[in-house]
Amino acid sequence: MVITNAFRVCMPYVLQKVSGGWIMLNREYKPLGCPTGKFYNYNEHESILPCKIIKPFLKRLDVSGRGDCGMVYLYSGHPWENESEWKTYTEKLQMLVDIGVVYK
Repeated sequence: MVITNAFRVCMPYVLQKVSGGWIMLNREYKPLGCPTGKFYNYNEHESILPCKIIKPFLKRLDVSGRGDCGMVYLYSGHPWENESEWKTYTEKLQMLVDIGVVYK
């Protein structure tokens, strides 16, 4: 059994481009809330967000400011340990809340 910080499992760390949209992954590179030690096919997981995200938006989300690849990192390090990083991270979460998702 692996014991880890709940933040690492339940909160978004990276947005991964997949066929049909994007999937939010936790710090363990698993879909949010999913346990470690198990393989997940991102392209077939039920938590895919069927949406298009434009590059300027991705650049604002990406901790590196690039936003030019299929993986967009929301933070580096441990934002819960630094007030400034925490503020930046929660602002990015608010941006994610505003993404429009249309399910068919």
